Amino acid sequence: MKRRTEQERYIAQTISMVERLLRREEVPLQELDAFSNWLRRGGKIEGLEVLTSFADTAASQIRNYPDPAKLTHIEEVSSSFISFISSRGKRSVARKELLFHVTGDFLGNISWKRFLEANRYVTRFPESVQQALEIGYDLHAKAIIIEDSMRSEERENFEKLLKRSESSWTPIIVLGPASPHRRMQAYEAGADDYWDESVSFDERLLRLRRLIRKSDFVSKTVLVDELTGAYNRKYLNGAFERRRSRAGQEGVFGLAIFDLDHFKRINDTFGHPVGDVILSEVAAVIKDVIRPEDELIRYGGEEFMVLFSCEHQLASFRMMERIRERVSNHSFDRGLRVTVSIGFTIISAPDMTLSVASTQADEALYKAKRTGRDRVIGFDHSLTSEKIKAAISLSLEGEEESVIELLHVEHVRYDFEIRKYVRPGIESLELLVLPLGAIAADDFRLLDWLKHERGRETQFMAIAESEDELLAEAIHRGVVDYTVLPLDPESLAERIRQWVIHLA
Repeated sequence: MKRRTEQERYIAQTISMVERLLRREEVPLQELDAFSNWLRRGGKIEGLEVLTSFADTAASQIRNYPDPAKLTHIEEVSSSFISFISSRGKRSVARKELLFHVTGDFLGNISWKRFLEANRYVTRFPESVQQALEIGYDLHAKAIIIEDSMRSEERENFEKLLKRSESSWTPIIVLGPASPHRRMQAYEAGADDYWDESVSFDERLLRLRRLIRKSDFVSKTVLVDELTGAYNRKYLNGAFERRRSRAGQEGVFGLAIFDLDHFKRINDTFGHPVGDVILSEVAAVIKDVIRPEDELIRYGGEEFMVLFSCEHQLASFRMMERIRERVSNHSFDRGLRVTVSIGFTIISAPDMTLSVASTQADEALYKAKRTGRDRVIGFDHSLTSEKIKAAISLSLEGEEESVIELLHVEHVRYDFEIRKYVRPGIESLELLVLPLGAIAADDFRLLDWLKHERGRETQFMAIAESEDELLAEAIHRGVVDYTVLPLDPESLAERIRQWVIHLA
């Protein structure tokens, strides 16, 4: 037991290090040398001896790298190691960046999808700009690629997507014919880049990474959310650390997360422009209640966070309750009534990290939502056992056990049971991993029925014999991902873990 705990601790630390390296634009080679030495230390742990060979490979590649000072893409020396360490991490995995590619031709982009996945990206293929808008409220993409024909066919939706992407600094790339006229139209419409058929996959990747790096830099530099006037998420780390460093002199402080109840219904019924107005008004209401020294941050689509000074749990509850009441009593556009659920925690220990504090507030928030919404819940440690029940159900023609053995997932909101598939369950969220034939039977009867009855509460991943028209139809109908036979248990487990990571 002690050896396994040592392995898990080392792997969790290594994954955190890899994730930090992957997010950096450039990494000094001396820092990579230090990382190589860290891998050698891991190779001395029983059961992790293979890390020594990864360290040797990385050291050799570093020595032969053309730039003697720095490495611009850590993936170039770490792709095989990342796959290895991700498959063994129980609490975290090295996150792949999510991309949207809006296209009506899924099969025509199979090679591009494989290329992206080989370079540490996860791809989703919305079939329309409207669909990209809708799923963008649940998933945040690092970049959006749009076929030029769809941009011109859905101009109004493209303008909406462009406006939203500008507030989150998400690059928009148009993919179209080698036509100077179409290229100019795309740029005039607001695209950040234009790729025609002469742009190779390697060049696409280079330009994509450049755009994402610039986007990350700008979003880190500009710290105010354009829509609501609140600080943006990039402001959060520094603000939290400043408060924690002052905690010894000024006492404890609090962190609260606000989530608008049933906000998707407002967007679906009245449209996203009305939703944007409501987000702006909610931010104004919160600012009017909190004190000048408190800090309001737009944390996600319809989520806000407040860092606030406090004396104790009861005082924090009363302050959050005032905000909840003010929002509930506010007269919104079109006479709509809007409520918020609030979860908060108190940061009293000087070594409590932002990750731990936000996880605690998130757990309190989801208890507030599970117990009726429009309420305030403060964190206590009994909440950690009250996650939402969820399931991953697999039907793999006898290979279920091999995948289940590899598959260890954790999520701040969901407590996953991993099991063999018998029939759809009743959990709040379930991923069904089934052969494509079972999903497509009777003209996709099971998929259509569950989508109608349970919406996004049931999602599908397909096991396909080939990448053909039937698979394209499945993706069109909402299958979130797939793998192709012969079945590779480690690859499938990695796909499922990435699905879990990108859950809201």
